[in-house]
Amino acid sequence: YFGLGASRSSGAVYDSSCRRIGRNAVSVVAGNDIRVERMITNRIGYIAFDVEPNTGPGNGAARVSFDSNAIGSYQMKAYTVIGNAPVSDIDFTNNRVVGQGLRIGVVNKSHRPRRLTINGNSSDTATAHNAMNLQSVDDLTIRRNTVPLTSGTMAQVAYSCGVDVSGNSYPGGSREASIIDPSC
Repeated sequence: YFGLGASRSSGAVYDSSCRRIGRNAVSVVAGNDIRVERMITNRIGYIAFDVEPNTGPGNGAARVSFDSNAIGSYQMKAYTVIGNAPVSDIDFTNNRVVGQGLRIGVVNKSHRPRRLTINGNSSDTATAHNAMNLQSVDDLTIRRNTVPLTSGTMAQVAYSCGVDVSGNSYPGGSREASIIDPSC
């Protein structure tokens, strides 16, 4: 948990594991310059990696990286970003989901997330269409992911600007992305 004390948290979590937790493996509520690398998660009660600032002064997230993690079972999503406060420069890269499909969600509550990268991630199990649901993001890059699908579209992106969805593999699916109402 990276949260608000006297100031925003910072730091790194690497070469560790998180299993059988009731909520999230890692949560970023108020943090800058955070790296989560080579972590193994399994049996996560809610979301494996969650950037979800609380509302109010001092909360938010900037320069956060989730890289080269192994994600086992989880209940809701492998990765989420919720814009309750300013969020920018967040990377979800080279992560591998094992035994479950890759599910990602990004939503703007009161602040539009900026400069998000989802790159080089993979899953060994098919998931339902719209494996990635993202809305109201400025400068979004989704590249080189391997996301097996049972059918349909890999990524649904709505109300976003500066979107680059390219070079992804989505076996079993029919379309890489659906871009709805760009709001630039």
